[in-house]
Amino acid sequence: MTRTFLEGHLSYQANGHDRHYRSLCLHLFSLGAVLLAITMTAPGQEAHDHDPSPSPSPNQSAPAVSDPPTAASSLATVQVTGVDDTPADVEQAQLNTIPGGTSLVPSQQVEESRVATQADILKLQPGVFAQVAGGNDGLRISIRGSGVDRGTGFFRTGILFTFDGLPITGPSGTPFELFDPLGLQYTEILRGTNAFDTGALALGGTINYVTNTGYTSSPVEARFEAGSFGYYKGQVSSGYVAGPFDYYVSVDGSSRAGFQDHSNIDTTRYVVNLGYKINPNIETRFYVRYAWEELQQPGQLTREQIREDPTQANPNAAKYNADRVQPGSIWLGSKTTFMLDPNSKLEVGATYMNFPIIIGGATSAVNRISSLWTYGNVSAQVKYARTDQIFNRETDTSLALYTSTDIYGDVHRFVEGAQIIGGLSYRKDQLFTVNNFTGSSDNVLLLSNNTELLPHLWLTTGVAGTFIRRNIDITYPVRYLYDKDRFSYLARFGLRYDITPDVQLYTNIGRSIEPRNDWAGVLTPTFAPGLWKVLDLKEQTAWTTEVGVRFKWWIFQGNIDYFYSAVKDELLQITEPQFNNVTEANASPTTHQGVEIGLNTTLWQSGKWGDVGGPEHKLSLIQAYTYSDFYFNNDPVFGHNHLPGIPPHYYQAELRYDHASGFYVSFDVQAASSYPVDYADSFYTDSYVILGATVGYAQPKKGFEVYLDFSNLTNKHYAADVSPGYNDHGKDVARSDPGDGFGVFSGVQYKF
Repeated sequence: MTRTFLEGHLSYQANGHDRHYRSLCLHLFSLGAVLLAITMTAPGQEAHDHDPSPSPSPNQSAPAVSDPPTAASSLATVQVTGVDDTPADVEQAQLNTIPGGTSLVPSQQVEESRVATQADILKLQPGVFAQVAGGNDGLRISIRGSGVDRGTGFFRTGILFTFDGLPITGPSGTPFELFDPLGLQYTEILRGTNAFDTGALALGGTINYVTNTGYTSSPVEARFEAGSFGYYKGQVSSGYVAGPFDYYVSVDGSSRAGFQDHSNIDTTRYVVNLGYKINPNIETRFYVRYAWEELQQPGQLTREQIREDPTQANPNAAKYNADRVQPGSIWLGSKTTFMLDPNSKLEVGATYMNFPIIIGGATSAVNRISSLWTYGNVSAQVKYARTDQIFNRETDTSLALYTSTDIYGDVHRFVEGAQIIGGLSYRKDQLFTVNNFTGSSDNVLLLSNNTELLPHLWLTTGVAGTFIRRNIDITYPVRYLYDKDRFSYLARFGLRYDITPDVQLYTNIGRSIEPRNDWAGVLTPTFAPGLWKVLDLKEQTAWTTEVGVRFKWWIFQGNIDYFYSAVKDELLQITEPQFNNVTEANASPTTHQGVEIGLNTTLWQSGKWGDVGGPEHKLSLIQAYTYSDFYFNNDPVFGHNHLPGIPPHYYQAELRYDHASGFYVSFDVQAASSYPVDYADSFYTDSYVILGATVGYAQPKKGFEVYLDFSNLTNKHYAADVSPGYNDHGKDVARSDPGDGFGVFSGVQYKF
């Protein structure tokens, strides 16, 4: 069996041309299917006259702002006025009832430039540090210091990720290959404990990607992008409404030869969203997402290597052909909404996810091991919400149950070459170890309420109980079982005061809890000679306090937030001195505090443009600044050292000119301060400033768009992210992933 796996793996690597041919055939087949659907349904375009927006939230007391959301719409508040409001408008109004930091990113404006990865969606968002290395979706993302120690390529941790409100995150974390930055209406970001009602446990909160439906998409849409580093991406999609039915389907494929050596990536994805209105009060939806992805891993570089030549790969990565293959991940979801009466509704959802992973030759000459990961997860949720009147004051109450379980999950690891590991001799292709995680689960039962105490003064409260189980079983070559479950609680308290319709003050305090990923803390002889063990890691907990303001005044529109998190038993993935590999451990008490500022400014506008409405000329500036101060609280070894991995100062801005004819041009900047790469703060990255520009045309009220995007205009050499170490003693260790150099990208999109 062992040799069958490895031989199959090698055969898979050797037949790249067959895979690309298969991928091309699938794309052509899908395109044909879409065009056939167009031919059959084009005469019925009037079916789109069905109401495209979801039922409004019971609580519509948000501040009123007339401007539509922008790419940095954490700054925007939107007035809900009637049937002409888009689903994004309705959701923005609901987000504005939360007494804390939130964002909404409409995809329409994001798609006016390159949309290669999730980092292109999450830019210009205060409080969010999102970086991509190697051009793949193994995003390095942190919100308020969540997953502060994780580099790219890991399961994402510290944030709950959802599609249309249904989870993709489970006890193992979040796989990244299923995330498609195209085919979305908008993306919601609820930072920290402001994500309480979504069932999020962890420090970072929730990111929710909302898919297009038949009501929000065109019968036919085609998009193509191409540019530097051998990059191309193509997408075709179709959406339609026929009576009570609607659908949205999308298929896209992308390829990139890579900025670094040994960083090729090929991806194919499919998305399906089917809806059916059983009657005016019951609607059900079914979702399908499928992804196939193969990527090479160029390995990390030293600071000096990045300064000299960031296109080089780590020598070990090239030597041992390090790669990662997701040979067919699938996510299935279903959600049904029952409007029980005008003041209450019930929502029931469920998901199934399967994501196999093949990880090729490791980047270390000592531990040349291949891995096969197989995971299956089921999740379910039930949410009941209602609106009542108490003493003529509105009160909104919700009760929800969220549960997620790994129904199977194991990792098989194989030695690639005959060698001695941990004092034991292994022959070529021998099975090294098997770990099983079946039965690990996260469960949350919560009750929340939002009540108007006085005119314009709202009180938000919530309490939740959690049951977390981690079943970790080393089944080969020895047996070591770790099976523990724990009950805990979450709490939430907030106040929101609407000083005027355009100015809102808020404050909140809440508790988060983050369990270990079920694969974390598993020790084998690759960590220490002869050792098989599972570390007994505690859940990371934190109390977070936040104060902030949302406002619109004159030409300014924005938000300012300050947060302070007292973190206990923070889960940090580090290289410990007694081991020779990465593991995870609980830290001594740490503090996460910071400031998040977003500001949209209309610098100039003039004239009117016929029946299009709005100004003929508009010059605007979007800015997002994040200050992150994360540090140990008198650690026995590291004292008050700053935590590595996140720049203390992170600034993004975009200056944009729009003409009502559809022409636009923008200039953008991204700047980050230097930050440590190890817990001893003995070595730092270089600070950097990255400049970019975009010029394009979006035909008003039509479907044609074209753009030209220039990135890293000065060809700056910089580290996009790092994977922190324990103590590098001031040495320049290979821990950094370089960001892309100067690149030019163009794209065209047409809807009809």
